[in-house]
Amino acid sequence: MKGARFGIHEGVGISQKARDYRATLPIDSNGVLLDDVDLGMCTPSFASSLVINQSCDSWIEWKTLKGKPLDVYRTKGNDNA
Repeated sequence: MKGARFGIHEGVGISQKARDYRATLPIDSNGVLLDDVDLGMCTPSFASSLVINQSCDSWIEWKTLKGKPLDVYRTKGNDNA
């Protein structure tokens, strides 16, 4: 993830947990991640809230390479993902 660009302005709905975790990340003033980090086991929504700095339903917003939402892995299995 090193070099990834993170949102620098806090948006709506970010949780206190995400806010606290972001404060520990090595992000410069331009929003660039300065080192690799391991998020461990977390939901796609938590991961995206760290990156975009606001809440988001990543199960629907994030897409597979075939353009399907990640939700297919959670509710329908991964047969056509």
